[in-house]
Amino acid sequence: MQNPLKILVLLFIVLLLPSCERAAIDEEDLLYELGIMGRWEISSRTINGITDLTINCCEFLVLDGDSTSTDLAGQWVYDDGDTLINEGTFVVDTVEGDIQFYSQNSSFSRNYVVVSYDVIYLEHYVGSTYFEEIWRRR
Repeated sequence: MQNPLKILVLLFIVLLLPSCERAAIDEEDLLYELGIMGRWEISSRTINGITDLTINCCEFLVLDGDSTSTDLAGQWVYDDGDTLINEGTFVVDTVEGDIQFYSQNSSFSRNYVVVSYDVIYLEHYVGSTYFEEIWRRR
């Protein structure tokens, strides 16, 4: 009975390994040089200056390059850790300090500041509501 158990455990490990892989990062991409390319997890959010205590621990934003490493455009995926997954393309405007996101149904922008290699700060308005977010590299 021990052989089938070993085979089952080995099969389980082999099936999990691909899910642990990270996307290869092109260090020559201009987005990498800006410091925004990567997988980010929300760390904190304030809404109109009040800290949002309902932050979902597993809210992720993935910013990745596209096939042209000499532009400031790429692909993005947002996962709220629960039910919402959204994706599309984005373009960075370094003069204005914002990122314009495009999805199938909408577009929106975020002002950004690269605080360090591991931290980015995003801010935006939705109507008259002001959001500030800190995202940490994962």
